[in-house]
Amino acid sequence: MYYPDFFVVYIDGANKQHGEIIEVKPASETTLAAARSERDKMSIILNMAKWQAAQAFCKSHGLIFRTLNETQMFHNPTNRRQRKRKR
Repeated sequence: MYYPDFFVVYIDGANKQHGEIIEVKPASETTLAAARSERDKMSIILNMAKWQAAQAFCKSHGLIFRTLNETQMFHNPTNRRQRKRKR
């Protein structure tokens, strides 16, 4: 059984409803380039199989599937610049 990290439903500016399934993983478990160990590589292979199934499910149910890692979640250059100025 697969349980995603988040299921989000929202209404956009055009008043259209969207649904997304979001999976959050460390960068080392999302791309082979970021893998640091054999364990990470094995996790990536397993995750890719899960994500293919999740993508197929989402496509058949009109949902969006997205994966996020810490780099994507916490990358905000504007906030970083603001924090430097406050010091």
